Amino acid sequence: MKNREIVKLRERIRLLELENTRLKEERDFFRRTPTLAQGLKGETIIAKLTHGVQTGYKDPHDVTVPTGARLEVKYSHLNGPNKSKTKRWNWHSVLGSANNKQYEYLVLVGEKDARYDDQYPGDLPDVFFLVPRSEVDHIKTGNDIAINTNLATARAPRSLALKHYLVAERDSFTNLLGTVEVR
Repeated sequence: MKNREIVKLRERIRLLELENTRLKEERDFFRRTPTLAQGLKGETIIAKLTHGVQTGYKDPHDVTVPTGARLEVKYSHLNGPNKSKTKRWNWHSVLGSANNKQYEYLVLVGEKDARYDDQYPGDLPDVFFLVPRSEVDHIKTGNDIAINTNLATARAPRSLALKHYLVAERDSFTNLLGTVEVR
């Protein structure tokens, strides 16, 4: 092997080792802050669906769509609040920890509960609620929102109000602020 090739390979190894170290640090960071990782997952999904741009961590909203609308995105895994079979989605700090969020729409993303897949419309990968900011106060308790994953049994007034904003189709995001279709 020529000396020049060896130098190139050593440099390539050095760069790969640096990248590996950076990726391990990033992995460890997300392991230590699972809520942040969960939030980024929701923001990434919504940015792709809307062709929007994710903002920075300190910005007062999460995604800006091509029409200029600002979105706040919250993601929830399936949560089991007690020993019953009931699962729910919980979204926290919908107005920000200091009531400092500025957005036109709140997008709530919930991991699908396979038991009730027939209740979730459309071809979307998760369950989505697209809530105008003006309606957020009608669906939240404190600074949080929760609803059962079995939408047919969700009867609380806030849950019934939230169900009106269930996103039916992918086009609901694509046409954001054009004709926003909610169900």
